[in-house]
Amino acid sequence: MPSPKILKDPNNSKMEESSRIRDWATIFLPLIQKGDKTNKQIRMAVYYGIPQELREIVWFQLIGNIHQDYTPLYHQLLDLRESIKDKDIYKKSEKLIDKDLHRTFTTLDLFKPGNMLNEPLRNILTAFIVHRPDIGYVQGMS
Repeated sequence: MPSPKILKDPNNSKMEESSRIRDWATIFLPLIQKGDKTNKQIRMAVYYGIPQELREIVWFQLIGNIHQDYTPLYHQLLDLRESIKDKDIYKKSEKLIDKDLHRTFTTLDLFKPGNMLNEPLRNILTAFIVHRPDIGYVQGMS
């Protein structure tokens, strides 16, 4: 395993940085790819920082679900919203979404009614309500 100094020292020299990259590529990433995401050494290495050059790869591996397309599910959920429009959770959630959308990133004005991202974000939140009616919309999801 790599030395704790290599993991911890934010002032690593280039040689130590190249050691960190090598360790991540040859030790940690293979463990993560095998599904050993809760390994104490991996958690510690993530805590001390993933080398910039490997962050995209490592985070995709840690989070999972890479390259899966949920577009069909998303459209199915939007089609199903009509079937739950009469339920209380949907009505409450819609009211909360109406209150919240225009307050999302107010300095950008992108989510105000009629602006370009208002309807797409509303659809994503609505799809979630259909997918998880037990949760519905919770203030701040937007």
